Amino acid sequence: MRLALWLTLVSGLACKALCMEPLTVVLEPDEKACFYEIVTPEDEGDRTVEVFVLRGNRLSVGLTVRGPFKQQQAGHPATSMKAALETSEVVAEQDEMEHDPSMFGQTHKQGFNAAAGVYEICLDNSGPGVLGSPGRKLVQLQVRADARITADAAAAARERESARLAASAAAAKGAPAATDDLGALATQLLRLRAELDAVDAKQARERRRLAVHSASEQRASAGMMLGSALETLVFIGAGVFQVAFIARWFRGRAGGGAGSARGTHQWA
Repeated sequence: MRLALWLTLVSGLACKALCMEPLTVVLEPDEKACFYEIVTPEDEGDRTVEVFVLRGNRLSVGLTVRGPFKQQQAGHPATSMKAALETSEVVAEQDEMEHDPSMFGQTHKQGFNAAAGVYEICLDNSGPGVLGSPGRKLVQLQVRADARITADAAAAARERESARLAASAAAAKGAPAATDDLGALATQLLRLRAELDAVDAKQARERRRLAVHSASEQRASAGMMLGSALETLVFIGAGVFQVAFIARWFRGRAGGGAGSARGTHQWA
């Protein structure tokens, strides 16, 4: 029984560490990717869609949220039907974050009140980029439930866990020490989950800060390269003009000198 409990604790910690990570999507130029959030009647309430562009020549991407849709018999949502909710906006670009330091390293958040059904969340990479092309982008997408819904789900999970532990304790009546160990392990599990939450939040902030720095450096480098190329073209054009002008001036002067010599010879 102890081995089964340890396996349950380890699997719970692994799921907590992996499932907290947002979905990472690679968007090619002019590509649109859609994802679906299923809301059950028990989970109705506020939702928040969080989007962060990690990499790309311009930190912008289109975000569209539509729903709720009914599920068809095959399990697919009927997205062709008219939706009660339909929003479309562009995630905050790098320029806006440069003008507003408070936006540095922050995700773009869009909230909506979710009823029972299926919601379609689309990311669109068809916007213009620095040099005209949107370029390839790496985007993080996450849908968070309202704190009340999360608390209710956590309370229900704790109740199920308490019932399971009570049943295990009842099955092991002759082992009170094992029951105490179970309670201590459950307390340690809750503490570890809270620490994992804090560590995950710090790591996410650091990843986003590094992504913003990298994107800023890429844009600055692209601007410097473009300026250097234009400067080189202007320099070459000016040099060619100078050479052509001087050559024409010398030809005109040589032609004038020859004409003057011929006129003098005829007069003599």
